Parts: sequence; structure tokens; C-alpha cells
Amino acid sequence: MLQLGEGVLSILTREAAIKKAQDLVAKHTDGRGSLADELLTERRGEATRE
Repeated sequence: MLQLGEGVLSILTREAAIKKAQDLVAKHTDGRGSLADELLTERRGEATRE
């Protein structure tokens, strides 16, 4: 992955790019756990109410 920021071009491995993305998401989830599990739970609840 290529990344351009502040006039610097960086090359990241796939693993490093994934880790960076995971860290970014973790900052915004406040340790709630799996967002996929949370979404599935919400969708199942909606389906039950229909």
C-alpha cells in the first residue's frame, strides 16, 4: 500500500496496512468488541421485530 502524507510517500506491507486500519477503528470503538458481531446482533433484533 502506498500512503502520501505531509509530503512523504510511504510504502506499507499488507500486514502493516491492516494493522494501521485496525488501530484506527479501535480508537473509535471504545473497546466494544467486534463491530461485525454488533451489526449481526442489531440485524437479528430487527428481523425478530418484523
